[in-house]
Formats: sequence, C-alpha cells, structure tokens
Amino acid sequence: YRNQRKSIDKLNVRFSVLRSKLLLASFGFTLVAGSIGKAIRMFGEQEKAILKLNNSLGFNSTLLQEQASALQKVTGVGDEVIINAQSILATFVRNEEQVSELTNSTLDLSTALGIDLNSAANLIGKTIGSTTNSLSRYGIAVTGSANSTERIESLIKNVNILFGDMAKAAGAETLGSLQKLGASFGDLIEGFGKLLANIGVVQAMDLLTFSFEKLNSAIDFSSKLMGFTKQQLDDEIT
Repeated sequence: YRNQRKSIDKLNVRFSVLRSKLLLASFGFTLVAGSIGKAIRMFGEQEKAILKLNNSLGFNSTLLQEQASALQKVTGVGDEVIINAQSILATFVRNEEQVSELTNSTLDLSTALGIDLNSAANLIGKTIGSTTNSLSRYGIAVTGSANSTERIESLIKNVNILFGDMAKAAGAETLGSLQKLGASFGDLIEGFGKLLANIGVVQAMDLLTFSFEKLNSAIDFSSKLMGFTKQQLDDEIT
C-alpha cells in the first residue's frame, strides 16, 4: 500500500506541475489570442455592416462603401458606423445615390443634435418613409408624399440650410482629429484582421479551441481518477 500510495502521490505532483505549466502557457496564449481576436473581431464587424447594407439595398454597393471610407477621413466617424447608418437609410430608400446624399445629411444632423448616427438615420428614414415629419421638432420642414423624390430633396436641402457641413467642421477640430486618428488606427487593426482571416487563422483558432477543450477534459478526468484511487487506498488502510 505504501508503494502504491507513493506512486500516486508522485503522479499527483506531476499533474500539479503540468497544470501549472498549462496555466502559464494559457495566460501567454490569452494575451496573444486577445490581440488576434480583437483584430478579427473588428474585421468581422466591418463585414457584418457591409452585409447588412447589401441586404437592405439588395445588391453590393461599392459606391456607398467608398463614401463611408472617405467620410471617415474627414469626420472621424468610423466607416463601419457610417455603413450601419447607410443600411438603416436603405431600408427606407433603395436608391443608391439618394442614400449617398442622405448619408451626408445624417452625419450633419447627428453632429448638430449630439445624437448617435443610427438615431439620426432613423429620424431621417422615418421622415422620408411616412407622412409624419420626425424632424419638425428640430425646425426642419419637408414637403412631398412619403418616399417621394420631392420629400427626399426637401429634407436634404433643409438639413443643409441649418446644419450643412457640421460633421466635416467637427472633424477639423481637436477632438475630431483624435477621432480620425482612432478611426485610422482601427482600419489598421481591421486590415490585420482581414489578413489573418484570409490566411486561415480563424480555422486554426477553432482547431486550437477544440484541442484545448479535449486536453482540459483529459486532465480533469485524470485528476478525478487519481483522487478516486487515492481514496480507495485510504479506505483499505483504515
């Protein structure tokens, strides 16, 4: 019994050492995976925004994607945020050029009222898509029937009269410059995430996750088995 118990104790020590080493390795891997995961996550958000826009329009719009990228450079608003707003507008207006024009109005309205871009897009979309003017409380008048070209043009004109180019002006200020810097860095991380996705890192991460789960299950099973065997020996001795 003593020899068996010593052997079990040695195995327990080895398992403890192995678990400690695995924990250290896991900590290091978590740091690396966190950076990689952030890059892939940001790229995934961009992909998701584009997919949402394409679904709203019914086709892939390079025009609107390029506009979002260009507006980011002058306003500091992330292009994925702009694309999300465009997808909201596209649920009310399926015309690509009209969505493009309304995007500028949405950015200006958002900046002027201090509201997020999606809220501004919803206000504009609901005003265009119905006979109710959701912008009247802000002094913006619209004419024409719901979804008509006249209504869209009057909205763009009147938003421009009150708040024209406010988003670009804000982008030229100190905070705007910081936002542009942050957005530019975000694009860099997204680009890295795209590269990782293209070379198969996502699949590799899935495989590693599966391997870690299996390894953890094996260690857990071994620990329980050793504990059970040790308890049996203790019971027999007593």
